[in-house]
Amino acid sequence: MKIFFGILFLFFFIAINCASSQDWHGSVIDNPILTSRCQELTEDRNNKVIFKQRLMAILKRNERLQKIAPANKLKVKKILEINHRRLVRELYLTKLKLTNMEENIIRKGCPGIIL
Repeated sequence: MKIFFGILFLFFFIAINCASSQDWHGSVIDNPILTSRCQELTEDRNNKVIFKQRLMAILKRNERLQKIAPANKLKVKKILEINHRRLVRELYLTKLKLTNMEENIIRKGCPGIIL
């Protein structure tokens, strides 16, 4: 009888170890900390993409306003040109930040990410 309980105990011990080792391998792939960090990084990237799109729309609007501004309104034209330069600079910096964010997402090791 003792041998039967010993074999039964050994069988359950081996089964539990096998099940826990399989759970461990699954948790490495789907680590909650890793996925939340990746989710945060991709959310920041998506916000930056939206910001870039808004900048591009404002830049197009500024260009249109420069074309339709009257020739005798020199002050308005000058302000629009200054705004245009600032928007172009901001767009350039936003594109650099976006590229950096994408590299960080890949570098941080987010599995299966598609940008």
